[in-house]
Amino acid sequence: MATTFTLEGGLPEGTYTFTVSYKFQMKKKGFSWSTNYELSTTDTITIVSQSTDSETYTEGVGGSIRVSGTQGFRLGFITDQDADIIEEYGFLYVYDDVDTLTPDTTGVKTLKATNYITHNEDTEDEYTSFNLVFTNMPASAYDTYVTACSYVVIDGTTYYSEPVTRNFSGVANAVLEDEAVSDDIKELVQEMLDSATGF
Repeated sequence: MATTFTLEGGLPEGTYTFTVSYKFQMKKKGFSWSTNYELSTTDTITIVSQSTDSETYTEGVGGSIRVSGTQGFRLGFITDQDADIIEEYGFLYVYDDVDTLTPDTTGVKTLKATNYITHNEDTEDEYTSFNLVFTNMPASAYDTYVTACSYVVIDGTTYYSEPVTRNFSGVANAVLEDEAVSDDIKELVQEMLDSATGF
């Protein structure tokens, strides 16, 4: 016998344990069993409630090509939480195209962010940006997909962004199609792509 319980409204993140008592009385059409056939039971139910709005804590803002210094590409993330309450910034990433990304994903890597910039500090528009950067990439890896998400730690709890999946070639081609990017930058990006094809 299956019993379904519906919880109206959300629970704050955490673990909840409660006891449910219920009673069964077996009946037949046209005939009721005596109370000797009435069954009572008690179950202990544990519910783990996880945050479903972690995207409000940190989110991806796209990819870009690094043309100065050590070449590569980067994935940008931001958080609009007060920088004073954030204990750690970082990333999860895996060299694969996957739909979900958690600390338990096969092949996942964790990287703590050491460089981040807080913008419009101490105003209502404050946000902090931080980038996951891939450098020293051989041309043979330009088509390799990377799935990544950011995380922030607030009051001991880790909040993750939705994962994004990109590769160097895809980001580079998006740069070439962007009318806002200067011709000088596009020329450098094209040279990087050409190095992968031998042209």
